[in-house]
Amino acid sequence: MWLVADTTDNTVDNDVTLTFVDDSVWSSRVTAVKIGNQTLDTNQYIVTNGELTIQDGIITTPGNYTITVEATGYQDSSVVQTVNVGAFSTSESTAVLSPNPNDWVYEPQVNVVTLTAKDQYGNPIPNYTFRVGVEIENIGASDITMVADGQSYTVLPDENKSFPLANLSQVTDANGVVTLSYHIPSGDYNAAIWVYPNDSETAFW
Repeated sequence: MWLVADTTDNTVDNDVTLTFVDDSVWSSRVTAVKIGNQTLDTNQYIVTNGELTIQDGIITTPGNYTITVEATGYQDSSVVQTVNVGAFSTSESTAVLSPNPNDWVYEPQVNVVTLTAKDQYGNPIPNYTFRVGVEIENIGASDITMVADGQSYTVLPDENKSFPLANLSQVTDANGVVTLSYHIPSGDYNAAIWVYPNDSETAFW
């Protein structure tokens, strides 16, 4: 039996559905499904008309997997299935500010936030784009300019302004890591900076 790998939403978050030319006899004689050398329990997969579905949560690490199906009276059927990293998880991803505010003896000029993007299983997400949001309330008599990720944000005296979200200039590396630097100027103002996932209007940090 010729198996076809799943190429639609084939991430650790989803079922893996292999397809084949429907053969009810072959389907009824399936005795084992293996991922590499691991034999799945019968409640971990479903064989239906032209499809063999491995439930989500079975493959939790991205990679290429050889899936083999054994059926009585037939030669084993195998296919290499690619499983990609999952979606961004706010509970698994992290943001670490340096220097630590608890160690501040004065307001530092430059801060660095180290961001790590991970999916629900803790797998790092490479090439991920975070977004940054800046709001400044200038209560002084001079312009205030904050620089975040190399972008300048200027607010006039007595102005309160929220700037549109902007993509970080760099994506995450192979370990899911990227840094955001921002400069805190002197002056009389209140400011806030947030980090957002690339697909949500809810701030992550």
